Amino acid sequence: MKTLAVALAVLLCSDAALAQDPLGDDSGPNANDGRCDDTRFENIGAGSSNIVFWEGGRYDGRDATDCADLLLQGLIAWRRDTAVAGVFVEPEPATAPAPQPGQSFSDPLSSGGQGPEMVVIPAGSFRMGCVSGQDCSDDEMPVHGVTISHAFAVSKYEVTFEDYDRFTNLNRASSEGRGRGRRPVINVSWDDAQKYVSWLSRQTGQTYRLLSEAEWEYVARAGSETQYSWGNEIGSNRANCYEENCGDQWDISAPVGSFPANAFGVHDMHGNVWEWVEDCWNAGYAGAPVDGSAWPSGNCSERVLRGGSWFGLPRGLRSAGRVRYTAGFRLIIIGFRVVRTLTP
Repeated sequence: MKTLAVALAVLLCSDAALAQDPLGDDSGPNANDGRCDDTRFENIGAGSSNIVFWEGGRYDGRDATDCADLLLQGLIAWRRDTAVAGVFVEPEPATAPAPQPGQSFSDPLSSGGQGPEMVVIPAGSFRMGCVSGQDCSDDEMPVHGVTISHAFAVSKYEVTFEDYDRFTNLNRASSEGRGRGRRPVINVSWDDAQKYVSWLSRQTGQTYRLLSEAEWEYVARAGSETQYSWGNEIGSNRANCYEENCGDQWDISAPVGSFPANAFGVHDMHGNVWEWVEDCWNAGYAGAPVDGSAWPSGNCSERVLRGGSWFGLPRGLRSAGRVRYTAGFRLIIIGFRVVRTLTP
């Protein structure tokens, strides 16, 4: 009881509340006479009550129990009187609620500005691979179940030149005259993307990385099992692909967000630019992870890209479609998006 009472008193009593007149110390003719002033106490006045505050010294024998009881009683009275008197006791800081699925946010950068806009993706399970049975390739098989046990945040759009130029000097990633700003960054390798996510993590104090291939397909499908998140036909003005095949207005990459979001609130998972993911290349899914993590073995000199591009045909834009390039390869149709790990 003594330890609890002393600890509570220390936490709840401010220095300003301590009176200056000591009631006694552990010396003189009254030492060890069974009174609380044999150890060093001070008065704290609040309203009509006084609380005795243990500042140091020693307790022994019967004095320890008596003085600790007195201290606890005084603390209770002090709390009652400060509440009546309107004395403010600073509350514990509130903990920010965890972001919820569908919620958007962006993290501030220590160098100024904001990171990419993110959206929270719920945990869940899905079937990965060519589940539609249409235009399948051997490297999209076998179809297998994947369970992602934790929510995560993904960039709502492909990383833009605007995002990337905060990391590099203005012309490090060349647009080749195809526009910058809110267009997806192009001419970036897998190695370049890794450097960006490392920088972004340092700037924000959060953990950013590339998507795993399973996470990418989970986000692209957004609950669907069709070739595209909206159905089995490419339709018109749903995505950006080669010439008139997608019925869109763009002959090059489109500004991000030019097409409707999917059911998870994510844009441009089909078309615009190919997107690097974390995984090493494997020519099929036999032995692939089933927990949503990246596949860290296989041909790791080559990395997987997903989603298709403005220079590709609709078949390449399918949710199941996948290609690979060497990790240092750059091209005008290649970009990426990012994931932020959420604290459970």
